[in-house]
Amino acid sequence: MKLYRQIRERNPNAKLVMHMHNAFEPELPDKERHQIAEKAKYLVFSKYSWENVAQRFEEQMKSWFDK
Repeated sequence: MKLYRQIRERNPNAKLVMHMHNAFEPELPDKERHQIAEKAKYLVFSKYSWENVAQRFEEQMKSWFDK
């Protein structure tokens, strides 16, 4: 999340892609992080379009860090 904040500070309009497995604590074994990320990706994309997911995620991230 620190990297996201740094990118936003330098270029607020940058298009970003963040991977779900990077959001989890490093204490989790790599295999568990990968499995959790894959399940999250499957769940999200089975219910929502990519464009909507990307837009909503970016809006949410901005609301957290652009205060």
